[in-house]
Amino acid sequence: MGDSRVDKTIKNAKVNLFFYLLALVLSFYSRKVFLDNLGADFIGLIGTMLSMLGFINLAELGIGAAIGYTLYKPLFHKDREAINEIISIFRFLYRRIGLIILIVGSVVACCLPFFFASEQISMGVIYAVYFSYLGSALIGYYINYRQVLLGADQRNYIVVSCFQSVSIIKLIVQIVVAYVTSNLYLWVVIEFSFGIIYSLVLNINISRVYPWLNDSTYDAKSLLVKYPDILKNARRLFFQELGNVARFQFVPLIVYSSTSLTTVALFNNYNEITNKISSLINSVLGSDAASIGNLVAEGNRTKIVRTFWILTDVRYWMASLAFVSFYSFLSPTVRLWLGDEYLLSQYIVSLIALQCAMRYALGVTMQFLYAYGIFWDVWAPVVDMAVNVVCSLVLGCYWGLNGVLIGGIIGLFLVSGIWKPILLYHWGVKLPIVRYFLSSLYRVAIHSIPVIVCFITDRCFIVNCIIPDNECSIFLFLIHVLILVLLYSGVSIVFISLFLPSSASYIFTVFKGLLKK
Repeated sequence: MGDSRVDKTIKNAKVNLFFYLLALVLSFYSRKVFLDNLGADFIGLIGTMLSMLGFINLAELGIGAAIGYTLYKPLFHKDREAINEIISIFRFLYRRIGLIILIVGSVVACCLPFFFASEQISMGVIYAVYFSYLGSALIGYYINYRQVLLGADQRNYIVVSCFQSVSIIKLIVQIVVAYVTSNLYLWVVIEFSFGIIYSLVLNINISRVYPWLNDSTYDAKSLLVKYPDILKNARRLFFQELGNVARFQFVPLIVYSSTSLTTVALFNNYNEITNKISSLINSVLGSDAASIGNLVAEGNRTKIVRTFWILTDVRYWMASLAFVSFYSFLSPTVRLWLGDEYLLSQYIVSLIALQCAMRYALGVTMQFLYAYGIFWDVWAPVVDMAVNVVCSLVLGCYWGLNGVLIGGIIGLFLVSGIWKPILLYHWGVKLPIVRYFLSSLYRVAIHSIPVIVCFITDRCFIVNCIIPDNECSIFLFLIHVLILVLLYSGVSIVFISLFLPSSASYIFTVFKGLLKK
């Protein structure tokens, strides 16, 4: 990867990491305060409203990603005229989507008394929360649409900085209000007001970075003829995203249908931990998405393939570390957090760890497919969902939660592990697919060795001699984490340096960049 791309990737990752950690600590604390002072019913109402509006927002799926892809080439060639034209199309489409969401949202608002007929919260509060979040969503469609340019231009750190800074200040103000007044309406007013403040801060920064951006003087409807791929790709991406959304929504229902509410509760405890870690990993690994788009726009196939395998090695390395960590520390974390009665079997933990690691490892293929604009396999997410649901239901009947997790792994392997790479190599980089699978097997072998070394050392020495398995304290837990992470890091870096020197060089460059002030 070119120096500027690496620098921008590092900057995106550093900003994502900093704000993620800060927001994570504050979100855990604020949730405790809100539960104690505003009530569990109100917090549950917020979650329900966000879910409802999330389904309403399905109308947007695909538009932003299609526009981001279309912007890669004009950004690479610094074609300001084309950038203004594409952003004007985005403005046109987003405002029509915003109108659809306003109409659908208004219809849903009429049904709220029926949805919440049995709740103790007043309809005034329910409507205040609903229209606050609906209004914030509409601000995104009518005013904040230009932020897609920052993402495509490898400047997503500006979006993250603006959003997280405003969100952190908002949470602090809401915490104070909850402590002092416990006033639900005031909390909602603050929520909506800071949505407006974020919009102002974001657009000031966009105007500062792109003073030449002027999308209001173009006839966007006629420009759709000039850029026909935008709507075509948006339709395809809609199915891609819809399939993913539907697949993840089905998992809790399948777990319940195959097991029991108790198992669902235990499983969700583990999911709470893995989801927080996944958000962090995805924010770091996703920092190079725009850099990949810029690289593909350059068109140098040798450089593209080299970068693909370097980024794949980075993901394999982090996926292996995640697998070791989840397998070794998920249950001890739950034990310290909730107690022994909430533990799942270690076999289930291994399946959870494997599924998470596979998602991290295989994600780079999707980034390159998006960069190439290969969105036409709309049936793939549907097949993925069907395989996942069928396998999970069938295997769940025989093996319970184990079967559900195995079904998800099978679906992930078939679509993301086999089909997506075939798609990328055949229609994207245009190289024999056998090269991909041979290189993948080689890398799986290299990254598996440190994992095996860690497990053998952990079982035979660390647990038995240093960290007794029946001991449960935060101090010993942290010592265990430190020893195992350092062991894995040391062994893995040695093997990557010996057998994958280009990837090792890139990893060292990224870490040096992350450690710089």
